[in-house]
Amino acid sequence: MKRGELKDHLINIDRNDVYDPNLSVCAAIRWLFYKKDRASAKLGREATWEEAILEYKSFLKDYRAGKLHPRKMKEFYKALEKLKAESK
Repeated sequence: MKRGELKDHLINIDRNDVYDPNLSVCAAIRWLFYKKDRASAKLGREATWEEAILEYKSFLKDYRAGKLHPRKMKEFYKALEKLKAESK
């Protein structure tokens, strides 16, 4: 656990809460950090954010084996570019 991180802090939202940016953004960030932790555990080292996104898309296993279908790689890079554009 990193310093300042809330251990096991879950955000429970219902269908109506999805439209509240204060809640949905928090839940999305929490989920992405969870996926980064899962990727790190699978890799045996600290995962990069790109690897966290591969885990989010369920592509990490195939990516590591060099068996990721070109269509899925295109989907991955499209998602990565979208995240980069939204973060600016």
